[in-house]
Amino acid sequence: METKTRTKTLPLLPIAAAVLLLAHASAARTGDGRDTVPTVDRGSRSTVPMQHAQVRLEYNATDDDAEAVIVVDAGVGFTRLAIFGPSGKLMHEIRAQNGGVGLTKMPMETPEPSLEEVEAAYPEGTYRFRGRTVDGSELTGEAIVSHALLSPPTITAPVADASDVAVADLTVSWQPVAGAASYVVELEDDAVPAAVKADLPGAASSFTFSGGWLRPDTSYVLSLGAVGANGNVVYSELRFRTRA
Repeated sequence: METKTRTKTLPLLPIAAAVLLLAHASAARTGDGRDTVPTVDRGSRSTVPMQHAQVRLEYNATDDDAEAVIVVDAGVGFTRLAIFGPSGKLMHEIRAQNGGVGLTKMPMETPEPSLEEVEAAYPEGTYRFRGRTVDGSELTGEAIVSHALLSPPTITAPVADASDVAVADLTVSWQPVAGAASYVVELEDDAVPAAVKADLPGAASSFTFSGGWLRPDTSYVLSLGAVGANGNVVYSELRFRTRA
């Protein structure tokens, strides 16, 4: 369990630009003079596989909105990173301009329109990550996007819109969701930009927030997410208030 400060992340906007060339590239020509896809001269550069690359969907069944979340853990510092969709289209381009230190990890998320809009913007298939490390090596990675979602979890306690919830040892419980690989429980205080979050195994059906986490006469938002084997998350939310 960890306490985190909630911050707003910047929207990810598709970049209307040519495909990022990660090394010197030259365009070959066919016999009739048409340009073919540019080829990359890697030379003697080594290739470094990323430790983790993920593109997942998160759907809030209570609010009926969704977002795409991109998680990158290169394992090494990188100065450039391009993400290509299943059709080969450049989706996002990142450049680190910080004196050669580079970046290593980067969680990103989109705004929260409808699920249909997110699925249209991030079609199913294999997404390819291509970049350049600080030392000049080529960085590569892949992530598979699926639109399959689990059923929304049903929270059995506390009761939605309750106004007299005890402060000490709040136990959150839910009905098991078929196919859930794990669960995410998050408790957010409306009055302060902070939340308590717990990642739980798929066999879990309850979690207790020990005394000291909740304050009297305070409104909270409780979120419960069911995580599928494909990484997608479906959330249910409710609000409650602790007794004075």
